[in-house]
Amino acid sequence: MRRGKTVLADFYKIFMGASTGGIYSKDFEEDFECAPDIVSIHAEDAGTIMKSPERPPEAEILAISQALDVSERLKKPLNICHVSTAGGMKLIMKKNLPWVSFEVTPHHLFLTRKDYEGNTFLKVYPPLRYAGDRAFLWRNFDEIPIIASDHAPHTLEDKENGAAGIPGLETEVALLLDAANRGVISLKDIVEKMHTNPIRIFEIRNKGLDVGKDADFTIIDMKQEWVVKPEEFYTKSKWSPWKGRKLRGKVVMTLLRGQIVMEDDEIIGKPQGVRIDAGKS
Repeated sequence: MRRGKTVLADFYKIFMGASTGGIYSKDFEEDFECAPDIVSIHAEDAGTIMKSPERPPEAEILAISQALDVSERLKKPLNICHVSTAGGMKLIMKKNLPWVSFEVTPHHLFLTRKDYEGNTFLKVYPPLRYAGDRAFLWRNFDEIPIIASDHAPHTLEDKENGAAGIPGLETEVALLLDAANRGVISLKDIVEKMHTNPIRIFEIRNKGLDVGKDADFTIIDMKQEWVVKPEEFYTKSKWSPWKGRKLRGKVVMTLLRGQIVMEDDEIIGKPQGVRIDAGKS
């Protein structure tokens, strides 16, 4: 985004409470108001975290409530990242503000606190929740605009030292394809929540399936079965909650701007990233 001679960021994220790095907003409303265009937030209340480092559901629910109230008062677009609680999602659905969107992650859809109790590597912010929270997310799956990985590329050493976060970049699509094969969701759901809705919500002008847009797409094999082997990941995170899990459905080719960049798990060519065309001009 260009305003005069100043080049601004296309997207902004505010941490309402500390996450990795310990940095968070001391005055959310002021920071939210001064950031241009849509703002994404990590919704966990700083005060609650200080009192309860285990980050109970109330930390998320309180932060979401505050963010919704501010967004409603300012009529300013808001995107709430990694919603994990039934209480938080209920607040969003009750307000039903047309300029507010939110995301849910695969790890909050497929894992619970019970999984964390058996594997402390599953420490993540916001934490994995109880079975009732996960069930609520699934019961209201149609109301979720975006599925996002919240990919955290911590190494095994990082995790052993207590780093919070779960890698999801190389398993997110496959988990959803597997769910589609099991009849839990549809391919249309995946396209809408990982492609169409993000493009619309974040006003990404050069992406999409219309003529003249960048030819970015993946080719999938819905019948291919494979086993998750994190040691073969391209990301530096050589671990995964789904290690050893057999999934049905796989991305076999990826194209960016019409050029093949991945085929049969092999990266082709050098990185060709370019700035997207997004936000208000």
